[in-house]
Amino acid sequence: MPAIEQGLSGKVEDVATAATPPQTDTLESLSEAMWSEVAAQWDALTPLDLSRVTRVPNRVPPPVRVDTPFAVAPDLRFLYHSVEHDRALGELVSSITRGESVVVLTGMRGAGKTMLCRALVEHLDRRTLVSFVSGASSVDALLKRLLVDFGVISNDETARQLDSTTRDDLSRALRDFLSSLTVLHASALVIVDDAHTLGSEVWTELDAICQMAGDLRLLQMLIVGDNTLTRLMRSSNARSMERRVAFRVEVRSLQRQEIHAYVPHRLAVAGAGDDIRFDQAALRGVFARSRGVPGDVNAICDRALTLASQMSANLIDASMVAQAADEIGFTATAVRSSRRDRAVLAAVLLALLMAGAATAGWVFRSPLTRALAHWHGSDSR
Repeated sequence: MPAIEQGLSGKVEDVATAATPPQTDTLESLSEAMWSEVAAQWDALTPLDLSRVTRVPNRVPPPVRVDTPFAVAPDLRFLYHSVEHDRALGELVSSITRGESVVVLTGMRGAGKTMLCRALVEHLDRRTLVSFVSGASSVDALLKRLLVDFGVISNDETARQLDSTTRDDLSRALRDFLSSLTVLHASALVIVDDAHTLGSEVWTELDAICQMAGDLRLLQMLIVGDNTLTRLMRSSNARSMERRVAFRVEVRSLQRQEIHAYVPHRLAVAGAGDDIRFDQAALRGVFARSRGVPGDVNAICDRALTLASQMSANLIDASMVAQAADEIGFTATAVRSSRRDRAVLAAVLLALLMAGAATAGWVFRSPLTRALAHWHGSDSR
């Protein structure tokens, strides 16, 4: 605890001294710049002016850069502005701007949720400090990640500083940091990715952190997970957090016609647009196998590029896409099975509807008989 107490004593001047060295594209450099600006302005009793604070281009550490067009890592340069993703991003930006305390983002695996979170950070006011937590394995891991991202402790010195630190010490340090945001005229956003994998203790701690922030709206939380997250949050372990949810956003797959722009877009960003391309039949095949899920599109296209390289081909056709999809498990059988399942479901629903109508006719046969007799009698008159 001494290291944390030294780094965060409740005084803005001390936090500025304890921050990590500047000139790095991380939250630590942003935090130091803001703390230093606050200390100078506070001493001079002048209004806080954040216009002179250097804006960090990517405030979600670490910055992601990939060289291949269909890599899994969420590099913002490859963000494709589909109708669905722009809608979801707009709703996220609006909800955070409105100050919603807890927002939930859901979508199937590979839908692009992490990419949207990184895009969200680029739209936030520079007074908003961000921590990006991915699948915290324990309460201690969660708290340490928050303190590192908010610049309270150095990422390079975390292990040495926290060897003898208790969980209460970590919570106290986070509470002091949140309290100091009032002086900063700033707020904090915690993005919790892969929340569907969290344990019950971590959910309890997330609720405690929200409670810690109180009614001052110093902290907001974006909970991100797959489509099982909504059901999970209604369970006993996460029910308290469920009650705090103010807004929900769901991101869905790309539309069929968007695949024909999405794939060339990623190739162009990677600088490969002039070297290789997918023909129209190949793109239709990509959609058929992936059903428009961006992560699955990327996996199929990445494998197809490997096959094209092996064949020294610069045009990828439908047969290469089919082979690529089969090799990584996106079989045509699975796609046909999905369609067959939908057809069977429709048939079952129709049968149930007809059975229900027949049952209703049997139950109400006497009134129906009298009604029909009365109707025929009216016609005869």
